[in-house]
Amino acid sequence: MKCIVGIACAAVLGLNSLSQAQERQGPEKELYVYTNLSSVQWDATLKGFKRLHPDVAVSIVDLGSSVFERYYVDSASGVRTADLIVAGGGDNWLDITKKGRVLEYDSPQGAAMPDWSKPAKGVYTYSADPAVMIYNKPLLGKDGPKSLQALADLVVAKPTLAGKISTSQAVAPFARAANWAWLTHNKADGWDVLAKLGPATRPERTVGPIIEKVATGEYSIGFFVSGAALFDRMRQPAFSAIVGWSYITDGTPIIPRLMAVVKDAKSPVAAKLMLDYLLTAEGQTTVGMGGATPYRDDVDRSKIKGVTYQDVVTALGSESAIAREVLDEDYLTKRQAFQDRWAALFKPKQ
Repeated sequence: MKCIVGIACAAVLGLNSLSQAQERQGPEKELYVYTNLSSVQWDATLKGFKRLHPDVAVSIVDLGSSVFERYYVDSASGVRTADLIVAGGGDNWLDITKKGRVLEYDSPQGAAMPDWSKPAKGVYTYSADPAVMIYNKPLLGKDGPKSLQALADLVVAKPTLAGKISTSQAVAPFARAANWAWLTHNKADGWDVLAKLGPATRPERTVGPIIEKVATGEYSIGFFVSGAALFDRMRQPAFSAIVGWSYITDGTPIIPRLMAVVKDAKSPVAAKLMLDYLLTAEGQTTVGMGGATPYRDDVDRSKIKGVTYQDVVTALGSESAIAREVLDEDYLTKRQAFQDRWAALFKPKQ
């Protein structure tokens, strides 16, 4: 480090020394994780982490779609807040990194992870969940549409499908990311396809009701459904006899659930250890045991509830068929205009 202002450099060196001293002393005794994953989904991870770090008490705070809002409020008020954030919503991650609130931690596991899984310094991917199509087999037959273009064509050919199709409202982080990724992948005609689907679709606030209503026949088709919410259900014979699913061949959105240590963490060493663990083969296996989609290729496949990232690529034939959530400035500056245009087409209930 080249010191131009002595006092400033001394302060930086002091901070670095403090961090190194903390790490020599070992992890703190408590760790707070703010997440949009339920505590049940964390069970396998916590058991594995506890085996390695038995003295660290981990508190999982499931905040749904309010992870970032709660972190900002708690941090500003000075109460005990997150050390580690694990959540979706790429635009929220853009915002938090832009505000300088992420610790730029270089994990020793990072070199083994693909470039797309590290969208910003200190930000890593927890899981890579696909957004898929689901359909009611008794209503549609053995095979449903496999692309949004095919679904749009089906809507035109069968007007009776109007009101029998659903997707999640684009204000929800996963749905917003899936729509943004798919439109980015289909720049030429993506909005034209959605314009055909909008009037025939009844959006839901969350994915759970879509899955249930496709199973009961209230809906025939659901699209941009989170695989993490679906795949464990598909293991139930009675459910899979009724509900079919497919990847989306004109762009299957892969929505990363991201994670990072926050800069004002009270337990930064423990947070780093958890992040590191989640990037290992064992840690990624526990991610899959909780129902999310691991992306290391050396996980224990026999323990995974759903699919792996490699399964998605193999089924699609190439990574070029994946619609990625591109985290660039447009995602923030054009977010409201995008949501307004989507709402004008799909007219979600308020």
